[in-house]
Amino acid sequence: MQVHRSHWVSFDAIDKTERRGDGARLILADGASVPVSRSHMPRLRAKGIV
Repeated sequence: MQVHRSHWVSFDAIDKTERRGDGARLILADGASVPVSRSHMPRLRAKGIV
């Protein structure tokens, strides 16, 4: 799923979510941190990720 204009993430790769104010970052299983854009937040909320 696209979570930012330049980032695509597999749901299986998501380890946890960090909220920062209005935004969020996904922490992946390999330790990478990926930003989540506001425009993609509703889809992640619907999936129960954020």
